[in-house]
Amino acid sequence: MAAWYIARVNTVLCKICYYLFVFSMVVPFQMLMFTLAKTADTLKLNTPWTIPVIYLGFGAGMAVFMFTGFVKDLPLEIEEAAAIDGCGPVRTFFVVILSMLKPTMISIAILEIRQKVFWKREIKVSGRSANRLASAIRLIFLMCLSNTRENCRENISGNYRKAKDQ
Repeated sequence: MAAWYIARVNTVLCKICYYLFVFSMVVPFQMLMFTLAKTADTLKLNTPWTIPVIYLGFGAGMAVFMFTGFVKDLPLEIEEAAAIDGCGPVRTFFVVILSMLKPTMISIAILEIRQKVFWKREIKVSGRSANRLASAIRLIFLMCLSNTRENCRENISGNYRKAKDQ
């Protein structure tokens, strides 16, 4: 519904929201994973039932981008005809527009499912893969937080040895 509103209402706020959604597709997951994990722990969203909610947030940018592109191509006369027949804006969206968005909904569902399966295949949460992932994350953040190269090298080599021994 946000994509429909963004496509039909031409205001500066709608354009800013649209570009924020598009920008969220550009930012890689690796830049967000540390803060996301910390926020999920703080808000107690790290259960198997709430992780899909977080995944939906990552897919919202692509969905709004694709839906907005599709809605912009729909003729405005269809919505005007629905208004003449007595439909309000909400009913027009759910009865008329949503039925025409089915191919795009299916495409987005396929792309989102494929992306989530790819993430699960890449990041295994048990065994040696988790140790490697944890050590890689430690290395990245130690490199970002260390002040000098010597400290950075000492921290990286010490943490790598600890992760390797586990």
